[in-house]
Amino acid sequence: MTETDHRARRTRARLTRWLGTRRRVAGLIAGVLAVAMFGVGIVFTVNVLGFLIGSVGATGEVVAVETVRTPDGREQPQVVVEYPDRNGLFRRVTAESPSEPPPEVGTDLGVLYDPDRPSEAVINDPSQLWRGVVASGSLAFVLGVLAEELLRGSRRVGAEPKVPDPTRPPVAGQA
Repeated sequence: MTETDHRARRTRARLTRWLGTRRRVAGLIAGVLAVAMFGVGIVFTVNVLGFLIGSVGATGEVVAVETVRTPDGREQPQVVVEYPDRNGLFRRVTAESPSEPPPEVGTDLGVLYDPDRPSEAVINDPSQLWRGVVASGSLAFVLGVLAEELLRGSRRVGAEPKVPDPTRPPVAGQA
């Protein structure tokens, strides 16, 4: 082997170690973010369950359908629902439309509210109630898979090639 071959081999070995280290660091960062997002999902779940346990259901009527512009420039329908609380007072809640197209004025919709804070009502729509839980759980899953792949790949990239042991007999099927 010439000096150039030795130099190329050392350079290749340094490069694979460097790539393995970078993948390992990226994998660890993705793993930490996955655990953090899992924690956020648990907090969202506890908040939603706490609200559901203490909430009271009521049937409200859609009194208006408004169109609002989202920060990204899209127009999104919102419904204004009027519902009676426990004391017979009529209150209003404005929320995203639970369906596409939005319900018409006069349509009955379920509303959930906390009797201690009836102004913090929500439309009884599982997709709106559980959106944060599903989003953070999905992101945690994707980051976890990414972390696992990066960490597994860093072991492959930074690993030295296996040299067969000449003292061991060959395994059946291998030459």
